[in-house]
Amino acid sequence: MNASARRLALAGLRSRYPHATEAELRRKLAALLYGEEVADEFYVDKDMIAEVIQHRSSFDMIHRETMFEVDVFVPLQAGVIPAGGRSV
Repeated sequence: MNASARRLALAGLRSRYPHATEAELRRKLAALLYGEEVADEFYVDKDMIAEVIQHRSSFDMIHRETMFEVDVFVPLQAGVIPAGGRSV
């Protein structure tokens, strides 16, 4: 999701939930994008993900209960897995 689409989605959520905090709105957006289970269990910085995808880098997700960190690497080319990496 590009930055414009994300802003539009957040504007729609703000309209639907006018009393929600920014954190609550980000969580609702995560639930829409990644599903309730991922949104409930992991902290993910959506702004960072958008930038990482654009620059083909990496980001992390943090499991809320255990604080276990999962690193996600975006391949340089579609369908290419970096040496030492594996697809999941």
